Amino acid sequence: ARTPATAADGVCTVMHLLSSFDITKGVIRDAVPEGLTAEEAAGLGDYTSFSSVCELNDSPAYTVRTYDDASQRRLALGEIDRIQNIQKELQLPAVHPMVQQLERVRQLVQLKMTPRVYADYLSQKALSPHSAALTPVIADAERFYELTDARNDVFLRNAGRYAADAQGLRVLVVGGFHTEGLARRLRAQGHSYIVLAPTVTQGGYDKLYEKRMIDTVSALQISHPFINSR
Repeated sequence: ARTPATAADGVCTVMHLLSSFDITKGVIRDAVPEGLTAEEAAGLGDYTSFSSVCELNDSPAYTVRTYDDASQRRLALGEIDRIQNIQKELQLPAVHPMVQQLERVRQLVQLKMTPRVYADYLSQKALSPHSAALTPVIADAERFYELTDARNDVFLRNAGRYAADAQGLRVLVVGGFHTEGLARRLRAQGHSYIVLAPTVTQGGYDKLYEKRMIDTVSALQISHPFINSR
């Protein structure tokens, strides 16, 4: 791809590249799978429901595009920072429910939530801030997590079908976000299970993650200067 001249051009370029990998509705399935209702099938989310691009500069911002709305909406995290500054001016303590909910909103739009934090977010949803920039992106992110949770039922249904005749232990490998939801469903169904997961004892790897992302972008011949441009 041609090297973008600005961060905005870079976002546009990356969005075009992401479009090359979009999964449209009906490509994976064009009918309601056997054993599912139409409503359950609609919740499968086996299409590209949500795409986002992050600018990794001094003023990080997310550009979001959803399946039902192809227009690109730019959510500057500075909008959340602005609200946070107002909270500080009001001298709200860190344990104040509105302060805690704002941090959950930040994690929500960055798609960095755990199931437990998302449950806390939903329980305090009335405290979430609203603005022309935030509200539509919050709605998109909520839809993303709704689809993610709905996939748990599909995973278990498929696992039960494919491993119905298996003997002994059965192993199901899933992403970390699905673990809690799947465990809850297995308990409800009366199944015994063991969760094997790494124990993360240290944080602070965000910069390393960003470096790996930049290295990946560079490998795609999209030079990273546009990521660091102002």
